[in-house]
Amino acid sequence: MPSQPAVLFPFEDINGRKVDWAYIYVTRFGTSQFDIIDDLWAFMSFQLLDRGIHQRNYNFLGETITVYFLNVAHDFNGEMLPMQLVLGGTPGADVALEDIPAGGSAYLQMLLQNASDSFDPYLIHRYANCDYEARKSSYPLMYLEEFQELLPTLADEIILLADHPILFPRNDWTQIKLDMARVPYLAARYQPFFEFDIYDRLVDQTDFAYALRTHIFNQDAIPLGIYAYSSQTLIIIQGGE
Repeated sequence: MPSQPAVLFPFEDINGRKVDWAYIYVTRFGTSQFDIIDDLWAFMSFQLLDRGIHQRNYNFLGETITVYFLNVAHDFNGEMLPMQLVLGGTPGADVALEDIPAGGSAYLQMLLQNASDSFDPYLIHRYANCDYEARKSSYPLMYLEEFQELLPTLADEIILLADHPILFPRNDWTQIKLDMARVPYLAARYQPFFEFDIYDRLVDQTDFAYALRTHIFNQDAIPLGIYAYSSQTLIIIQGGE
């Protein structure tokens, strides 16, 4: 897949904040009984680095899942760090996009906007996480195969913005592991944020998840590494209009 980095253009969210490759907007947070932030969602911006959906295999609970992702980069304190933006996953190894079975694994929630459209991260988060009937007209689902066909047709000037949970209250971890075991695309999306031991026990959230928290609230540096974020709701802002 040839490199084709997206080009940044002047754009602001509805609050007047500049949306660049370093943009992060917290869409939800909550604290534990010890006043520690343990429930955190955020929109993060990304530079798309090429125009293809890539894949890798992930072994979870003795099963293989094909994980689908975009090659992207995010600006952490002035350093563009290459990352994977996970879109979803399906059971089996090396499953081509056209061979994904019908169901949730075949879709992503995505909205394409022009630079002239307003971007309100809080309202998008709120309405994109309503029940399906309430959100399907404003935040439709798209086949991953159709999304692959769309990518090469997008303008050079595009900004990707992905909303996803980063930290989860500890009381939710048991249910999260059950969800990952039952729903392959959730296993793919949650993987970047959870650590499992050699016995497949969920033991903690990843160092990256905690590093993101300190970066968001304290502007701390992110240690060098190979990282992934995930998209529950993907917004693509297209410039040049």
